[in-house]
Amino acid sequence: MLLKYYHRLCFIFHRKGIWPAAQFLLSRLIFRMLVTLLYEIDLTHYTEPKPNLDHGVKLLIFARQNANEITPEIKEFLGDDQLFLDGLAQKDVLFVLERDGQYANFGFIVYETRQSKILDVEPGIPILCNDFTHPNFRGQGLHVVSLKLRLDWLRDQKTATALIEVHPKNYASQKGIEKAGFTFVKKVYAFIFFFKFALLAVGKKGITYKAKII
Repeated sequence: MLLKYYHRLCFIFHRKGIWPAAQFLLSRLIFRMLVTLLYEIDLTHYTEPKPNLDHGVKLLIFARQNANEITPEIKEFLGDDQLFLDGLAQKDVLFVLERDGQYANFGFIVYETRQSKILDVEPGIPILCNDFTHPNFRGQGLHVVSLKLRLDWLRDQKTATALIEVHPKNYASQKGIEKAGFTFVKKVYAFIFFFKFALLAVGKKGITYKAKII
């Protein structure tokens, strides 16, 4: 875990400079706050047909078996999120959508992550995360298509439940998430101290508190 964060720190330093790297280091070593909305879908009752891709749209899926096929161009498209490619060595999966030969959208499926522990998610439940659509392709429904493609893939893997998280002010993504079939579960406030201790305030209507080691 520490080696992973060291690599991330080096990546941020080389890509963005010393001040963003210092902010990242302080947020991990001393304190950071996370606010997110968690949505859930029951895939045992998921009856949506496999999405049909529009003309000119191509799906690329990368997992442990073919992670070596990820090109430098794809890594550049992922930006800072290319750090999540390390998870492909385990169970994580990356979905990339091309439109007319250009990279247009990407999203991950992740499993056993530190974020899962922070959000108090049961081990083994997949989380759809790090979704991004290039500004040139927004408003074309690719976010919902990407979500449905990943849900269809998880259904084929006999997965019972999947989760997705989103920032409370990302209203466009929330609409897409609900359109894909997810339902709101809870809002999570996580206060993380010294990299290891978390105080969670969780609520849908009322608020409950929980302290844990992550």
